[in-house]
Amino acid sequence: MFPRTCLAITRAAQEKNANRADSESHRLEGIWAMFRQFGSLRVVAAAAQMLEFTKAPSLPLPIRPLPEDARKNLQQMISTLDLQ
Repeated sequence: MFPRTCLAITRAAQEKNANRADSESHRLEGIWAMFRQFGSLRVVAAAAQMLEFTKAPSLPLPIRPLPEDARKNLQQMISTLDLQ
């Protein structure tokens, strides 16, 4: 979903720059918290819909979409973190 963001973490790890890798990962803590609470599949599916990569509903039943308040929170994080 966000290849540049993921690549920054990967490159830091490959360069054995743990501080930079941790820093890049730490800035995504809100996303990681959502993964832990709702599951990565639901969060990534919601992000894909927000970015218009897919249309709702994008998850098969019985998987439920994110609750509306969580979607709003995710949208804010995507904008604030400038995920790319």
